[in-house]
Amino acid sequence: MGERFRLKASFDISPFPADVQVILRAMKKYGIMLADNGSAWYISGQPDARWNNDHLRTLGQLLGSNFEAIDATLLRIDPNSGAATQSGVTVAVSPASASVRTGRSKTFAATVSGAPNTVTWSVNGTTGGDTVVGTVDGNGQYLAPTAVPNPATVTLRAASTASPASAATAAITVLPLPAVSSISPSPVGTGNFTLTVNGVGFTAGSVVSFDGLPLSTTLMSATQLRAVGSAPAATRMVPVVVTTPDGEVSAAFYVDVVAPAQPVHITISPTATTVRVSRTRQFSATVQNSSNTSVIWKVNGITGGSSVVGTITASGAYRAPNSVPKPAVVTVSATAVADPTQTATASVTIVRR
Repeated sequence: MGERFRLKASFDISPFPADVQVILRAMKKYGIMLADNGSAWYISGQPDARWNNDHLRTLGQLLGSNFEAIDATLLRIDPNSGAATQSGVTVAVSPASASVRTGRSKTFAATVSGAPNTVTWSVNGTTGGDTVVGTVDGNGQYLAPTAVPNPATVTLRAASTASPASAATAAITVLPLPAVSSISPSPVGTGNFTLTVNGVGFTAGSVVSFDGLPLSTTLMSATQLRAVGSAPAATRMVPVVVTTPDGEVSAAFYVDVVAPAQPVHITISPTATTVRVSRTRQFSATVQNSSNTSVIWKVNGITGGSSVVGTITASGAYRAPNSVPKPAVVTVSATAVADPTQTATASVTIVRR
């Protein structure tokens, strides 16, 4: 009675239901106790309506040969006592959590009580760590890998050399170095502006600097910052950098500052005229602040006009209709192709003689 058995680590639990796998994992880690006489290898437990009994019955597939006996006599205080000795060794790691940039290092401290203050350091279960998750030396100095691992949070563990089961851990989140990949708008107009800075490695408290001057910055996410500022004059190759609270500075990303473009403006000539029926009149349109000076000519809103209100060519030559329309005044318009919202108009009165 009281003998401890442990489910062998090699036993495959994958065919069992998920809730039963929880029990099987506990059998592998903590073992089971021989507590009563009964059927061969009959496993008993506290009844509870939350367990699925059909699932629990699959435990009947276990055989005695799937277990191994555990020698627990080293923990015995007295043959007549059920009490077990405890190691009395505790380990603490400081800090318990931290963020470390790729390629950067941070030193952690381990404190052992109840045994000599010596520990073995590991990262994600590998003594000393490796280049994928980061390395740690005997003094607790962790060196982050050059690339962010997946997942980005790794576990640093310090185990007592005198009592390896006594250990403590720290969670380390590996962050990329700050870098700017794009900026919007680009180029930036003179005067007040709002920049959207995209990149990686941004944290709360990160600050965008524009031409050496820090801007009011808002963290949108780990990959985006929003900053507001002002550019007094047009200039080329203005450096934009991001400084994080831990003192890291991104490489400069350059943008140009330009004067805001003047709006497209169009005029028409003449603005009013009289044309006899079937006669022609030449109109001209001038487009300013755009290299595209093309226009679209219309009569009463009809591109190219019609036989009723008169026609107009692509060069602005208007021909009156053969008879006076009703009303006798029509509108000739020129719309800038560069900005269709810009239109100039002229009124044309059609007369018989």
